[in-house]
Amino acid sequence: MEEYGIALDDFKKVCDINEQVFGKEDLVTAESYRNIAAIYGLMEQYGEAKEYFQKAYDIYVDVYGSDNPKTKEVKGWLEKLS
Repeated sequence: MEEYGIALDDFKKVCDINEQVFGKEDLVTAESYRNIAAIYGLMEQYGEAKEYFQKAYDIYVDVYGSDNPKTKEVKGWLEKLS
């Protein structure tokens, strides 16, 4: 479990950089949100996972639309966490 915490810290640092460089509505940032959500899921912290999957989902819908495979994948995770 300690490795997940280290990975989470690293992913959050990368996410902060991506938010600053690309903005909070960019696909690169969405990927960071998705990665953070996945780590939270592995840590069984499902509320936090859902929060970050939702952030990624909102960006994917805006950029790709609701029929895109990435959008559908994240929507599926959100449904599992609901």
